[in-house]
Amino acid sequence: MKLQFLMCGEADDAFFSQAAMFRLALDSHGGDHAGARMTLCLGSTPLAEVPERWRRPLRNIELRWLAAGRKPGEDDLAQSMLTYESIAPDADVAIICDADTLLVRPLAEAFLREMVEAPALAGTIAHFAPPLKDTRKPPPKPIVSTAMLWEELSQRVLGRPVDMSYRYTLRRESDPPDEPCPFYINLGVVIATPAIFARFHAQHREVIPVVREVLENRFYEQISVPFAAARAGVPQRVLPMRFNFPNDPLAEVAYPDEAAAIIQLHYMRTKAFHRHRIFADRGSFETFMGLDLQGSNMVFQQAVREATDGRYPF
Repeated sequence: MKLQFLMCGEADDAFFSQAAMFRLALDSHGGDHAGARMTLCLGSTPLAEVPERWRRPLRNIELRWLAAGRKPGEDDLAQSMLTYESIAPDADVAIICDADTLLVRPLAEAFLREMVEAPALAGTIAHFAPPLKDTRKPPPKPIVSTAMLWEELSQRVLGRPVDMSYRYTLRRESDPPDEPCPFYINLGVVIATPAIFARFHAQHREVIPVVREVLENRFYEQISVPFAAARAGVPQRVLPMRFNFPNDPLAEVAYPDEAAAIIQLHYMRTKAFHRHRIFADRGSFETFMGLDLQGSNMVFQQAVREATDGRYPF
């Protein structure tokens, strides 16, 4: 099975160290995972040389750079678009993921075969409703509820209601009970075949500007997903939380069975450690490995220990 893992980010110690640790975890799983192609899509303002210390850890990782000459502030979206464009046509399954994720267990062969035999855009429904604060100054007329947001985008993008048969995966005390949502997935881990990603991407890049006309904040790309998927007519598959499990006590309480079988850990919460520093230098790594962690953070720490034998690898 030909697998490809893709990430996008800035050419700095944080991103390089997280990517290098992800590669180590892949290699530790052996088989198709050790043989998987891994691709980083990097910003180019300015174009950075890879520091000498990262060249060996990144030797089995493909680097792709944005073309020079983009306007300031464009790189985040451009990097993401480059990620879709960098998917190898001959891959059986592609996995686009955030740098702050780690593959704790290999993807099961049965799951991968199913993704090939019944292709779909697959991801875990987002934890919470998107924030409605608009960052433009002055802000436009406010969107007062997520229901209003989904309805407005449905009409603008699809001309019909979007499928609202899903539910956010986590809930805070202040959140409405059992609030419906569309196929609004967390972009930390998205899985599909190259053909499905190509169909989705062709619509995604067209839908994003419409979303940004309605609501401008850092979630615009994620908000665009259900509408791009609907326009592309691609099958949608909701993955269990274990495929994109956040290091969050709320998730551990709400999904104990998933917490016991984590496949990809999304170490997005920063209360216990600094996610951008833990692999960037020896001192930070040793501090992280010495922490007394619990729950999903302990699972993450143990996975790092197994991939590195507990020694700083870079």
